[in-house]
Amino acid sequence: MSKKDSQQIRVATLGVTLIHPATNRVEMFSRNTLLDYEALILDVDGVVKEMTGNMPSYASTGRVERQEADAIEYYLEERRKQITEIQKLGRPVIAFCSSTHTILVNSARPDINIGSYLPGAGPAFHSSAGENVVFQGPEPYKTFAQKLDDLFCYAAILEPCPGKPLFFLKGTKKALGAVVEQSGKWTLLSPKLKPTPRTIISQNLTHPHRFVEAALELFRTRTVSGTEFAPPAWQSSYILQPERPLLDRRNAERQALQQAQQKLSATEANLKALDELKRAFTSNGDVLVDIVANLLRSLGLTVEPGPEVKDDLIARGHGHVFVIEVKGRDKTGSGEKDARQLDSWVSRYAHEHDQEKEPKGLLIVNGYKDLPLDQRMEPTFPHAMLDYVQRKQQCAITGTQLLCLALEAQQQRNEAAIVGELGATTGIFPRYQGNDWSKQIAAPPKEK
Repeated sequence: MSKKDSQQIRVATLGVTLIHPATNRVEMFSRNTLLDYEALILDVDGVVKEMTGNMPSYASTGRVERQEADAIEYYLEERRKQITEIQKLGRPVIAFCSSTHTILVNSARPDINIGSYLPGAGPAFHSSAGENVVFQGPEPYKTFAQKLDDLFCYAAILEPCPGKPLFFLKGTKKALGAVVEQSGKWTLLSPKLKPTPRTIISQNLTHPHRFVEAALELFRTRTVSGTEFAPPAWQSSYILQPERPLLDRRNAERQALQQAQQKLSATEANLKALDELKRAFTSNGDVLVDIVANLLRSLGLTVEPGPEVKDDLIARGHGHVFVIEVKGRDKTGSGEKDARQLDSWVSRYAHEHDQEKEPKGLLIVNGYKDLPLDQRMEPTFPHAMLDYVQRKQQCAITGTQLLCLALEAQQQRNEAAIVGELGATTGIFPRYQGNDWSKQIAAPPKEK
């Protein structure tokens, strides 16, 4: 392929717009095939955004509905087949390393593992962002990287690296990009591009234009040096006798890998959700309020915000109505002021809902949040405030205690009984006080 030919190469892009005469963005939900092009550049983060952008359920919950998931997987599978064929034809593929590798589904249906369909995503791509990208590798990638060394940033670290690492986090051996080569086929996993500064007016100097120019030169160099005499596409359709069992084995192993990746994605999602619950003893403000609301919902309560202040919540269920004040304290515990705020909120609610069941005041405080749990020696609810709490028939409970109750309910399915305890308690909730949280939460090992 001559240099003139390389300048005329047509490049398809998926999930990313790279303005250049040689490129054309192909929409994921369109019927346009990638096989019409001589090269492909894709961005999985952009693909996910494009495919879920018009789905109301994803915008509100971060999950797609089952029917939406079926459509997404259909088009992902179509694109996977086309990319596989592109690679068999010896055509180059560049995939920006992306942080998204799962689309969550709002049903019992398995979540969608993007890495099973598109390069540039998967369990090996761990979300991490920054700009300290350095290149270490041979030609022709060296020239490619040198032309773009001021453009790169990263959205993922590759652990383990799925190919030969080329781009690294400065000062470390952590891979940010790589080339995957096999039987004359190659896919470049590239760091992402920084946005073009507004001060750059010339189209030829924009980051996307510069990237495509460098990519076209890389395509030309790789073709001349290694794949100019690539075999015809129909060669692979002939099967040698020793190939058959190996092909069958490969198919079985791919299927097993896909199933393992789906299980891993589900496990990672569950671990992430559980790790988020630890904010019950590490956060304050809106984050703490949201976590408390989720913990109360896990006890079978319907939770809604108060009419004015974000710290206020209302929870109903199991025959109880709770008016709730949520507070987080960095280096202190609670105080009578918190209890007085709760009493004012309870009185206002009772006045506005005089036909409803008498509400129970619930004071939920994450005290000393900046200290690890096993270093919190002072009580969150000091003795000086207890008389007021008891006179107002309030229940005072820490974020840690509430988390332990939610974990207990998950194990024993005793949600109604726990809610009954909260409703019956006047003063400090008696269970999981002090270091009793260790019955549900394991402390880190002591350093030797």
